[in-house]
Amino acid sequence: MAETIINSNQLRASGDTSTQTLIGANQIRQSGDSSSQTLLNKNQIAGSDVEVLYLTKNGSPTINNGEVYDFSNSNYLIFNNFNPSKHFSFKMKFQYFGNTDNREYNCLIGWVTGGGIIAIAVNRSNRLYMGLSTSDFSWNISDISGSSDIQTNTDYYIKFSFDGTQYKLELSTDDISYTTECVVSSTALIRNGQELNLTFGKGHSLNNWHFNGKIYLNKSGCVLDGIDYVFEVAE
Repeated sequence: MAETIINSNQLRASGDTSTQTLIGANQIRQSGDSSSQTLLNKNQIAGSDVEVLYLTKNGSPTINNGEVYDFSNSNYLIFNNFNPSKHFSFKMKFQYFGNTDNREYNCLIGWVTGGGIIAIAVNRSNRLYMGLSTSDFSWNISDISGSSDIQTNTDYYIKFSFDGTQYKLELSTDDISYTTECVVSSTALIRNGQELNLTFGKGHSLNNWHFNGKIYLNKSGCVLDGIDYVFEVAE
């Protein structure tokens, strides 16, 4: 059987067309190759190299069949104890409802504590934005926006990665072909390498940078130092 995993560039397979079974959400993810991946509940399968990373829920975001929405400053998900010194790649599927409140940023990924350390967002011009800092609001690693217009009520995928020398934010509509929207060469570490609690669906609380849209958590995941994870929300 082919082993299919998520990496920083694409879902990859070892070359045959067999079905790969992974731990995670209860849906099928389509990769760009000819094999399909069946994602089953973590209690139904053993022997997979993919692990489950449990997110915690703050407040009451709506979670329905793997989709998360109704984000606010008090309703979001938390990725606890993220280590920004490790090589990482996040993949996230989302749909944007529009900037109805004229916010500066609608954050897909942010930081739970106050200041601006990380903002992966849709900006006021409906472009992707990658803001990264070693310290609060310095944006001294990255403060750049992409060039593609993010349409409302359209499914998109992003990949946000760091390989030790480069931060990159990529965009796709089909999870097969990705375009680079933001890229910066840097060895500087987010928050100087200190652990932090990331937020999904919310930026920092000072400027109401929560995300007006939905995140398909069951079609999102990450790779941390070569280990593949799918996301689930802890009960």
